[in-house]
Amino acid sequence: MRRYPYALALFLVLPLAASAQQAGEMSYHDESVMPEGAVGERIRSIIETVNADDAEAVRRFIEEECTEEFQNFVSMDEHVSVFFDLNRRWGGADFHSIRSYTPPRENQTVVILKDRNFGAWRAFVVQFDESEEQLVAGLRFNVARTPSNVVEAA
Repeated sequence: MRRYPYALALFLVLPLAASAQQAGEMSYHDESVMPEGAVGERIRSIIETVNADDAEAVRRFIEEECTEEFQNFVSMDEHVSVFFDLNRRWGGADFHSIRSYTPPRENQTVVILKDRNFGAWRAFVVQFDESEEQLVAGLRFNVARTPSNVVEAA
């Protein structure tokens, strides 16, 4: 099965209406702790890049923190466009938690954020390569369900 390093095509076509849950999942748990090491650095960098609204920040992120396959999946202009569109739609986003599922997802880290425009829950799903640097090999953006560690008013 071919792994697509970037869900750009779906991102540009769909209005982000897909849930961050896969069929057959029974439950999820959110922990509001940023991972340590290279994974945490990459997650912080993705959030900073979305929030930057700056083409040079996107270029730096893509060139320095992503695999070559991810870099070459689309043109740099398209990478920049995706990050600009996220910033425009979300108004920026703030880290909330790392989500784990039962049964577990293989080779995916699900990051839950709250967007600044609407206070809506968002997710990005990251696939890291197996190198020590944990470069980004895949990245998908979705809407998300309310985190398990948040009680929202009815």
